[in-house]
Amino acid sequence: MNTTIVIFANSVKHGKHCVAGKVVNSHQWVRPVSDAGGGELSDQQCLYENPHGRFKVKPLQKIEMNLAQYVPLISQPENYLVSDKIWRQHYRIDRNEIQNYLDTPDS
Repeated sequence: MNTTIVIFANSVKHGKHCVAGKVVNSHQWVRPVSDAGGGELSDQQCLYENPHGRFKVKPLQKIEMNLAQYVPLISQPENYLVSDKIWRQHYRIDRNEIQNYLDTPDS
């Protein structure tokens, strides 16, 4: 399933990436993973393509990716297995648009 998300995190630990963002239309959290066990992403899996080439994904970019399967864990219900398709950049959001993606949990 092709999904466009706004990237809000791309942390690196031991050479692997933990990427997370929110779906543009639903604002649902998504954490793309490399396997059903919640595995981190490789450098190659975190590349996106635009007319100028391939680059590492950065926060606030709108990225279209193919999510192959929902693979939630108890501690990470937002996990989705990514396919091998290259990610595509669809511009980015302005900082003043961040407020549209804020969570408002019940207190």
